[in-house]
Order: sequence, then structure tokens, then C-alpha cells
Amino acid sequence: MAAKKSDKYPHQWPDGSWHSIPWTQTKQYQASPYAKGTSAPGLLPPPPVGTYDPAIDYNASASQRGYQYQTDDAATAYGQGKEDYGLDLGDLTRQRDWTLEDLGTAEGRLLEDYGLQTKELGRQFGILGRQQSERAAVQGVTSGGLLAKSSAVRGENQQREQAKLDLAKSRGVDDIGRQRTRTNTLFDQGKTRLDLGFGRQFGGYGGNQWTNPLTGQPMVGTLLTSLTRAGDENVAFQGYSDQARINQARDFGYIAPGVGPQPEPSKSAAAEFTRRIRGR
Repeated sequence: MAAKKSDKYPHQWPDGSWHSIPWTQTKQYQASPYAKGTSAPGLLPPPPVGTYDPAIDYNASASQRGYQYQTDDAATAYGQGKEDYGLDLGDLTRQRDWTLEDLGTAEGRLLEDYGLQTKELGRQFGILGRQQSERAAVQGVTSGGLLAKSSAVRGENQQREQAKLDLAKSRGVDDIGRQRTRTNTLFDQGKTRLDLGFGRQFGGYGGNQWTNPLTGQPMVGTLLTSLTRAGDENVAFQGYSDQARINQARDFGYIAPGVGPQPEPSKSAAAEFTRRIRGR
């Protein structure tokens, strides 16, 4: 078994892996008595062409071709599906990363503005304090109580203005944090839907172990399911065709090498075979 097609492994199985023998041949062997370690007395080898209705070969070949076409189409669809998944995940990731980057920039500027405004507020009230002290000195006000009261009023006013800055900064940081959480949540939800969509269609194909993001269980997608069913149907039809060849050849009087003489076919069986061959 191999992951890629090669001269040694030219046959692709429904799970996407490559093998040295066809899937149908393997299934036929598994269903045969030989696979169970028992003999098959009386089992005729494939009769030669001309001893049975050639339509059997045509229909069997058509079934095999149809299954091979479906196998090829499945491989193409899986390759395209992986490309689409990668593109969609890339878009989803970039959108998240760009949004988080913008939020980080906005948060940095908010904190920078807050620091500058706080310094500017302190500088303004410091200037106001010096100006009031200078006016008081010019006016001859020397009372320590009056100067202390003036300083206390300035401090209260500065605290109120600072409280406004603190509130605006706190609200801004909270808003950015909430947007950051929502951005990550939307990304997780989008990726979950993306993983579910891919797994439901391509899970298990090509040996991939795709896990359901909701249950943690391996997923088997519709592609592998439909291809496996098609393979089973083809195997069953090939087995039916093999038996039909043997039955018609035997009814027409063919005796396989190494097998004892068989009873002559009835006239009605011979006539029915001739009618089928001629399409009448």
C-alpha cells in the first residue's frame, strides 16, 4: 500500500490509497471460498470467450470502467476540496489576525492618549496652583488656611477631571477586550463549520483522520461512503458476471479442462442461449 500512484502500486482503492491489485479483485477473493481456507469443489475456471453471451463481458467492463471513473472523480474532488479548505481557512485566519492587530493598535493608542492626557491635566493644575499663589502674594494674602483651602479645591477638581479620564480609558479597554473576545469566538465558530463541512464530505478519504470538532470522533464523509458502496456494487456485479459466464458456458455444453464430462444441455437451454447470443 502507498499514498501515491506508482508503477508498483497502480490501483486506487475507495479510501484513496494505492495498491498492487485492484479493489474489485481483492473483494472477489475475500468473498470466495479460498479466502476462508476451504476448497471449492466443482468450481469451474473462467470459460473462454465464445462459450457465453458476449454482452456479459461488455456489461462487466462497463461496470468496471464506471467504477474507475468514479474513483478518478473522487480523487479530483478530494484534491480540489483540500485546496478550497486551505483557501477558506486562510481567509478566515487573516480576517481574525487583521482585526486583532487593529484592536491592538487601538488599545495602544488609547493607553498612550490616556497617559498624555493625565500628564497634561497634572501640568495644567500645577500651573493653576502657581498662578493662584502668585496672585495671593501680590494681594498680600498670607493666610495658610486660605492657601490650603485653595489647594484642596484644586485637588478635588483635578481628581474629578482625572476620574473622567480614568472612566473613558476603562470603558475603551473593556470595549476592545470584548471585541477581541468576539473576534476569536467568530473565528472558532467559522473554523468549526469549515471543519464540519470538509469532514462530512471528505472525512476518511485517502486515509485522512478527520475528527469531528463537536464530538471528537473520527468522521467518514459522503465521498468515501459513496465510493465504497460503488466498489461493493461493482464487486457484486463482477461476481454475478463470473457466475453467469460459467452457467451459460455449462448450459451450452462447455467442459472446462480437468473437469469430468457434463450432461448435455437440454434443447430448450441451447435454444435460449442461441436466442440471447443473436439478440432475439
